[in-house]
Amino acid sequence: MTKKEEKYTLLILIIIFILFIQSKAEVKKVKVTNEIVLKKIEELYKSLFQHDGFGELRVEMKILKRGQKEVIIHCGKQYRYVVDTASVSTM
Repeated sequence: MTKKEEKYTLLILIIIFILFIQSKAEVKKVKVTNEIVLKKIEELYKSLFQHDGFGELRVEMKILKRGQKEVIIHCGKQYRYVVDTASVSTM
């Protein structure tokens, strides 16, 4: 590899690295609330009810540290949410 090719290769690697860092910085964390999880469960239920065959919907909850719960909805795919228990309104 010539010096010129090495410089271009290094330049390309630097550009890729910068793009990678920028893409990581643009990831936004959405604060998950109990209402968001309930809306997803309702959406999946309606989808299953309209389906012309068998379907299964299962909800799993795990207690986490720092006053949080992990909610896993199984319905063909898994939908995972971490909800602050302080954000849960009494029903």
